[in-house]
Amino acid sequence: MQVNICAHATLAAAHTLFSSGLVDCNNVIEFVTHSGILSAKRIQATLQNSSKKDNGFYIELDFPAYPITEPNLDETSQIYEALNYCASIIDIKRTQITEDLLVVVSSGEAVRKVEPKFDAISKIPGRGVIVSGIAPPSSGFDFYSRFFCPKDGVNEDPVCGTAHCGLASYWSKKLGKCDFNAYQASERGGILNIHIDAKNQRVLLRGKAVTVMEGCLLV
Repeated sequence: MQVNICAHATLAAAHTLFSSGLVDCNNVIEFVTHSGILSAKRIQATLQNSSKKDNGFYIELDFPAYPITEPNLDETSQIYEALNYCASIIDIKRTQITEDLLVVVSSGEAVRKVEPKFDAISKIPGRGVIVSGIAPPSSGFDFYSRFFCPKDGVNEDPVCGTAHCGLASYWSKKLGKCDFNAYQASERGGILNIHIDAKNQRVLLRGKAVTVMEGCLLV
């Protein structure tokens, strides 16, 4: 199934272009997607508490911030069934643009324990369902999340960039900050470094890629 925008594919493509030298590391790459222009730039990674550079770099993707709105009553009742009547739900919102339901639970551990019913989720209007909660203080993260999108052919996305465009908007207001270290608590898991520019309504997502295979195609 083709999607309008894919942060995974964009990050991987940008990593390859920068790593191979096809694009100068100081340039910004603009990708044309069905959702508009998505820009990517290379950010050199540094070791914590050190001025030395490590051998990796981040790819920073520039997304719009997704505004947060209220869901309707039907959606609220549907989500309880879809999440197996989870008792930890403390807030329900909807993200504009992607029209995801954002369900906030009482803790990061509660995020991990959510048992979704994918058939029920597929009947809820919008793209999918995001579940999020405050991370444990000892984890080093600000919040945890999971994203369920059976309508797109993926019951649970291992890591979803666009889901964090709404999460950044929500948590920036709740926590009163603009920089986050987020963990997507899927089975595979993934880490995102996030900055939200509230004035310009942009979300900058930083992540890493690793080249694991190279090949040659003769045409």
